[in-house]
Amino acid sequence: MSFAIHSPALLFRGETPQGKTLDFVVSRESQAGRVRFFGLQVDSQDVQPGGAANGSLPVRNGMFQDAAKLRQDWKLRVMQAIQDAKKAGLISPKGGFYHKEVVILDALLDQAPANVAEDEFRRICANPVRDRWDSEDELDKSYDHVLMVAFFYRSSERKDRQRLTTLLCHHCPQYLGYAASEFYLVSTWPESIECFFDCYTAAKSAGVQKNVVSCLGRAFPALRDRFPADREFVQEARNWYMSNRSNLQINYRYVHVAAQPPPEPGLDVTNLFLYKPK
Repeated sequence: MSFAIHSPALLFRGETPQGKTLDFVVSRESQAGRVRFFGLQVDSQDVQPGGAANGSLPVRNGMFQDAAKLRQDWKLRVMQAIQDAKKAGLISPKGGFYHKEVVILDALLDQAPANVAEDEFRRICANPVRDRWDSEDELDKSYDHVLMVAFFYRSSERKDRQRLTTLLCHHCPQYLGYAASEFYLVSTWPESIECFFDCYTAAKSAGVQKNVVSCLGRAFPALRDRFPADREFVQEARNWYMSNRSNLQINYRYVHVAAQPPPEPGLDVTNLFLYKPK
């Protein structure tokens, strides 16, 4: 049986010789120098810190502890911030606390050792991320989603094209926070739209590729109508953007952003980019 690191806790994913995938939680036992995986015995040398699980992703000393501390610190700060906001009457029942959760985690990532942020980035890229769990009592269920959004925020804020492209190739959510993903990223760094073009052919799954096309289709609706074939549309959208980008500005009245006021007559709210006024 082979094993691979699956999460920042003591959780491993194993594949049996028959090809069946199973998850295991480590229960540390020192008897006979072995580690028990829910009743399955595996030599401890296969999961030693600093080594690897049967040749898979290496496990460094303190890796689990550092990641667990990051998660726990985030939970404590979010719970304290929610409590403070409730006392001050500052939480809207509809608005929730989503943005603040991301801001808190982003700050903690800044304070964490560089290897911790890198490990978490690799983990998020390597694993599915569920939708945010909309309950302040279930923060653990939301952690990976908030972490993913924080990495999107950090990559665009730092204009890190390689990192943003890598993240988008693994995860291209339709929305980040309360805005369409393409607006969320472009409003921070306009050139991030180019990462969507790059990700069309580099996407790690058909689902990601589909979401990339969906985001670009919203951003360039007229071109999408003209070119229904995905590959042709993405290429035409790239060509149009690259030819016109020096004359474009972001449309902050973009319809795919929550809580936009009703548009004035004749106002373009459908295109992500507008021509700059002459």
